[in-house]
Amino acid sequence: HGGDVLKFAGDAFFAEWREESDLDLEEAVLQAALCGASIIKRYSKYHVPQLNDISDSDGDLEHALLDVHCGIGVGQMACLHVGNNESRREFLFVGEPIEQVSAAEALAKHGQLGASPEALELLENTCDIELPEEPEKGSPAIIAWNGERYFEPEDDSLVEDLEQYRQEPPSYLSMVLSPKIMDPLKKQISLYVHPAIRFNNSRNVIANAEIRSVYTIFVKPDIKPCIKGNSEDD
Repeated sequence: HGGDVLKFAGDAFFAEWREESDLDLEEAVLQAALCGASIIKRYSKYHVPQLNDISDSDGDLEHALLDVHCGIGVGQMACLHVGNNESRREFLFVGEPIEQVSAAEALAKHGQLGASPEALELLENTCDIELPEEPEKGSPAIIAWNGERYFEPEDDSLVEDLEQYRQEPPSYLSMVLSPKIMDPLKKQISLYVHPAIRFNNSRNVIANAEIRSVYTIFVKPDIKPCIKGNSEDD
């Protein structure tokens, strides 16, 4: 759907649709909403094929199901790379959209797509929206549930244009780079991979490295980015 996956976080991932010369902000929000609706339609109550014929102790057939929910937001973010050029690096991003997505995703139950009020406001410029429940002012809203969308694009040609945008591969995929350029790039990219995978080729070693008792602490830094849209000031 034309988006770019920024980061995997446990069993979730963050993706962005960036405003560009051929994709304005309203269209980017529509792309994100269509993608989210497609994900929950396809993967809500998803039957895991390899695990669907397992019987429990009483002989009853058990079904292994996976479920999903999504949230979308909109605004400006600041992205930064933390770490060094030798051992480990991490890609971080902060900004209002992250808080919006967190609130929208928290509202959405399994099989639902939530949207922040800021994203919903832009979506109203490109879609007819009929919500089953009117959200409180300043609160996120559910805009899709399983296979049902509560928003429909007003202009079919816009969706066709977005489909064409999605199908055109990025120009950098056609670039041919020399080993002299690629080797340092491969090293830099590898720094974002967990060391247990990066330094060991044996599957057993990797598995053993990940099986251990740990205490997990979630730390939320109190960072309030001041993003003005000026690259020099930001």
